[in-house]
Parts: sequence; C-alpha cells; structure tokens
Amino acid sequence: MTSSGELKNTFTREMVVKSALHYHENEMPCNWDLNIYRGCTHGCRYCFAQYSHDYLGAGNFFSEIFAKVNVAEVLDRELSRKNWKHARINLSGVTDAYQPAEAELKIMPGVWEILIRRRNPVVITTKSALILRDIDLIGKLASVASVYVGASITMLDDRIQKIIEPGAATAAQRFEALEQCRKAGCVINVMLTPVLPYINDSKENLEGICSFARNAKVAGLSAWPLNLRGNTKQKFFRFLEAVFPELLPAYRKLYQRSEIDRDYWEKIKRLKDSLRQKYNLPGIQVPPAIPRTSVEQLSLF
Repeated sequence: MTSSGELKNTFTREMVVKSALHYHENEMPCNWDLNIYRGCTHGCRYCFAQYSHDYLGAGNFFSEIFAKVNVAEVLDRELSRKNWKHARINLSGVTDAYQPAEAELKIMPGVWEILIRRRNPVVITTKSALILRDIDLIGKLASVASVYVGASITMLDDRIQKIIEPGAATAAQRFEALEQCRKAGCVINVMLTPVLPYINDSKENLEGICSFARNAKVAGLSAWPLNLRGNTKQKFFRFLEAVFPELLPAYRKLYQRSEIDRDYWEKIKRLKDSLRQKYNLPGIQVPPAIPRTSVEQLSLF
C-alpha cells in the first residue's frame, strides 16, 4: 500500500446563481437540495457525485470548486414565495457545505440566517468539524424547525482515513461535532457509508463506530455498501491500482456490475444488524418531507 497524499493545486471559482433550490423526485431525505458548492476538496475517493462536474464542463471534482456566492439572497427570495410549503431542504446533495473553502468564504452563516427567519426544516450531512463554527445559528434554527445533522463516518483508523478521505475531519472530530449539534437541539445520525470491502469492513472497525455512535447518543445509524455507478467505477479502480493494488482483483470480482456482490453484502448485513442490536442503534428515520402542492422545476444555476 502506498500513500495518496493530500490534495493539492485546488482553486475556487465564484458563481452567481439565478436559483438556489433544486427539485428531484427522490424524497430520501427530501425532494429539495440546496448545494452551496459544486466540487469538494474532501477528496473522498469513492465519491458518487463526481459526475456532477460534467454538467459544468469543469475539470477535477476534487480540485476545481465552484462557490455560489449569492445563494443566501436567492434562497431568501425562493422561500418567500406564497406557494412554498416549508418543505425540508437537504443542504448536502452533491457536495459538503462545510468543505475547506467555507472557512474563508463564510457563505453558510447567511444561509442559516435565512432558514431561521423562514423557520424552514433542513437536513445536512458533513465530514467536517467546521460546522461547529455556526453552532449558535444551527441551534437557533433547531428551536423553531427540525434540524437533522448527519455525519458520514466510515473508519476509525486515521491513517487509512487520510488516504481514502484526505481532506475530511477525523472520525473523532466528526463524533464531537455530532454531539455538539445534539446538545444544540438537532437530531443526529451516523451514516456508516460506504462500507468498502477489505478496507473498512472488519468487525473491529464496524463495532468501534457503533460503540462511538451509542456514546454520542445518535438517533440512528445506517450502513450501505460502496456503489460504483457510471465512471465512478473506473476512477475508483484506478485509485485502487495506485494505492491498494493487492485489492484490485477482489474488487473486480465483487463489482462485476455497479452494485456489490449479493453474497458478500448479505454477510456484512448480518454483521451490521447484530451490531446495531447489540448497541441499540435503530436505523435512520426522517419524517416525510412536506410535499409541494405545485412542483416547479428550478434551474441548477
């Protein structure tokens, strides 16, 4: 195994948008997405959202970041519409709102202020401890609307994590962020996603995450396998070839299609279910989003 190192040569472009919210049919966790950024310097090698840069005609998803600098203003306008029904909004559809660029640009405080004023429920998933910078604003929203905060936590070994997720916070930092959000009034969840065969699928790792999740008093925990749809498969296989070459033959066998081999996943599911029962961790449950009576498709930009 060789080290992949930190992400380098990243740059951010400012983007002025005409719309903030994007509607899609899938209600898990809700129909409306609000993506503050496009691209993400967390650099998670399994990231399913890399395809989204194709729509921008952009380069590397991990290094070419687009920041929607006027998104709070546009969001305020869209939430003020008479036919807006306070549907829950997902703040982490295809990117992390608290990736490193946010530390400098500070777009999210303005977004939280709009959501507080409009009393609009949200769900957000992050791999960053930067969310704690805005904990007072998040707590204010949680006092007037439901706020679900999730963290994707996949491995406890910091050395392996920095290879797979080079720009993200450590698991310990993510659990601390979750605990602080819970104390601020949020519902917190852990996504043990994705489970990566032969990398983070050991009983020791999965049980360790479940133990930390119980101690953090999370409301729920889910675990799903790595899916390799579209060109994500080729990109991930190239990563394996460079960093975990000994695993590539096994992955080719498990991923003859985009989804993982069923027998393998049934074995992991049994382990996952036994650990969730042992640590009294229910699955993640988010109440149905409030539906719009009249859906209008909004432009991404």
